[in-house]
Amino acid sequence: MTTQLACVMNNDIVVSPGWLESMVRTIQEDPGIGILGTLRPAGFCIHPYLDQDTRTVLKSTRGRELPAPDDWLERYCAPYTYESFVQEVKRRNDFGLKYLEGPPSFISTCCALINTKVANVSGGLARPKDYKWGSDDVDLCWRITKHGFKMAITSDVYVHHFKHVSVDLNKLDRNKLADDDMLIFYKKWESVIRGYLQSQIHKGVDIRKELTEDNWEFWYLAELQHIVGSERLWQGIEEPASHKEII
Repeated sequence: MTTQLACVMNNDIVVSPGWLESMVRTIQEDPGIGILGTLRPAGFCIHPYLDQDTRTVLKSTRGRELPAPDDWLERYCAPYTYESFVQEVKRRNDFGLKYLEGPPSFISTCCALINTKVANVSGGLARPKDYKWGSDDVDLCWRITKHGFKMAITSDVYVHHFKHVSVDLNKLDRNKLADDDMLIFYKKWESVIRGYLQSQIHKGVDIRKELTEDNWEFWYLAELQHIVGSERLWQGIEEPASHKEII
């Protein structure tokens, strides 16, 4: 039986040769994958010519004003062409297939290939009545993993995402849109998030230290903590007992 797939993509994307064929092949080789992402400007993807992650480089090459896409991409890839950059970034980040857990992680749907049967079983591809901007992809990923399917990133494909261009061009209040969606998301997933944090504490993980914006796997939970407040996020979660020596 042929697997039915849907590719969701933002409008500020530059693809690379063979991107779709490679993604289709990867997801067909592992039917357990519900959603597949790619290398892109992100904390997990290292820039091949600079000792920084590609998300940081994207921000630094943008500047204060929004540049023309061609100029911005040229700065980002300098001193090489985009085609050469794609090959180098894939070589630099040759991890194969990386499986993620949700929570805490998610795959951005700026460009993702999704098994539509899995999406339907998990409650549908999108929830436009719930989310306006910013948390719909996290919701989708967590619904997919909740139903026992995998989310993964392939290093065989790089797709360039300029990030937030449509929002900036339309002069929308990006922070307010994102904050509102995060509050909706937290109310829906609060018990799951609490259960995850508690389970990590029981395993001996210093989970509070993990929740930083610099840790890409925990970036979204770190943002949630900022929006809902630490007191609310950690309320009722039992801390590990002290191991002080008794003298």
